[in-house]
Amino acid sequence: MADFRTAILSAGYGVVQGVSMTVAKNLGSASLSATVPVYDRVSGETVDVAVELSWTATGSAKSIDAPFVLPTDEATVSGSFSGKARPASAAGSLSGVGIEHGDGSAAASIQSVKAGVVFIG
Repeated sequence: MADFRTAILSAGYGVVQGVSMTVAKNLGSASLSATVPVYDRVSGETVDVAVELSWTATGSAKSIDAPFVLPTDEATVSGSFSGKARPASAAGSLSGVGIEHGDGSAAASIQSVKAGVVFIG
């Protein structure tokens, strides 16, 4: 987390609670609202971080089929994802600090997929 008034940076982690997420049936848009209680390892305090995100499709839906195999020393994990995905731009805020993504520097997408995973080991 960052306090921009004093330029103090800290690191923390949390588990998402109270998530509200909607996705349009045509994958044209999606939104997410959640509160994440984040434990700040530097201060030792827990702070509720409000997360508000929205995605807007920037292209047409494409079919995806992505099989995978992940061998480890203990087991082999294999599976696949299949469904539809649309490229998108994303924007939102974390506790009121505005963030944006959609300039092409990294991928954002809206997806509707089915997944199957098998563990052998």
